[in-house]
Amino acid sequence: MSIDDILNRLEAAENDFLQREVLAPVLPGRGVIVRIAGIVCTLRVTGKRFTGWGVLRPETLKTAKLIRPATLAETAAYLKLFPALRLIAVAREGHQWYALPASQGEKGIQLNGPVPVLLAEAGIQPFETVFARFDGHFFWYERRDNRRNPALAAYLREALDAGTATEDLRRSGLSAEERAAYGWARTLVAEAERAGIVGRLASALAHAGGRLIAFTEREKKVGEKVHRENEHNGAGHTCQHAPSRITDPERRRDEDNDQASPR
Repeated sequence: MSIDDILNRLEAAENDFLQREVLAPVLPGRGVIVRIAGIVCTLRVTGKRFTGWGVLRPETLKTAKLIRPATLAETAAYLKLFPALRLIAVAREGHQWYALPASQGEKGIQLNGPVPVLLAEAGIQPFETVFARFDGHFFWYERRDNRRNPALAAYLREALDAGTATEDLRRSGLSAEERAAYGWARTLVAEAERAGIVGRLASALAHAGGRLIAFTEREKKVGEKVHRENEHNGAGHTCQHAPSRITDPERRRDEDNDQASPR
């Protein structure tokens, strides 16, 4: 095939594409990925702001306009083109949930950690098991797994709120994957608490003329190094400080025996 034939074929494909409507997921700040004659293109969606599955009409090879939201039947038919797998929703961030596999090796897709699930329906809660479809690039939410007992997810949410350790979970029917998801959620909670402590310390020190230069956690104890400038001669010193109360019960052990020591 000559170069002219190739160019003519591509031009015909482009013209045909501009006459069609495209069903695609629309997310804030992201372009819509389409394929024209085997070439992957990204379209910027114009018009009113919209998030969800929509029907688009290409305006150019770089932009597309939203015509209408896709129907549930249209979205379902599109998603069925891709392999499905079961995931455990753990943490939400914006328009996506981070999830872990509900079982290993489904549909030949191996996951080594959490994945973002996009465009989940409203009302999804942590530790619910859902179906998602993988298009080779992204995981798209399809539906809840109604076969899974919702009481198990509710139990895990209550346990997380109570600060229950992963090894202390006592509920019949919990899978190893659900326990792993709970353990990861515990890690996220601890990291969020630690970040909050650091932020509060840095703010308080700034008001007091100090500067937070390091923060360490040792043996379930939280400690922080504080550097403060001497207002008269510019000399500095470092001290170790331990807060009197921490939200995680596991970190309170030996709290009364830990003394602040000047350096």
